[in-house]
Amino acid sequence: METALTRWDGRVFTLPTLLSCTLEYTAGVPCDSFALRCLWDRGLEGGLADLVGFTAWEDGQRVFQGVVDECERGWDTAGGTLTVAGRGMAARLLDNEALGADYQVATVEDILRDHVAPYGIETVRGAELPPVPGFSVDAGSSEWQV
Repeated sequence: METALTRWDGRVFTLPTLLSCTLEYTAGVPCDSFALRCLWDRGLEGGLADLVGFTAWEDGQRVFQGVVDECERGWDTAGGTLTVAGRGMAARLLDNEALGADYQVATVEDILRDHVAPYGIETVRGAELPPVPGFSVDAGSSEWQV
């Protein structure tokens, strides 16, 4: 598995071989999660505070993408390590408030365009849902609730 961290400015740092990695895919709860530990060689210019994203690929296909919540670096007699943890992309929906909106008729495309796509979340269409007449979004509700 190849893994990388992304800084706020878009720069990507490929991680060395992982010492441990857990990718938690959830069902029925809002967000997937990840935790990893790898060797640390002081190679992340700008520091850990600049890290915002994590991506993992298996055989060239993306298997996880998420938001970095926690970073910790440590050193001992065996060398340096980096520990990173975070949540899947749904975290962006959980962490952001929706603007109030009233739709005469809301379609899936409307909701995805207005409340999901602005956060860089790619979606795969599943079951077709019928349009909902008179759909309202309360200001301050999380985008996840929408």
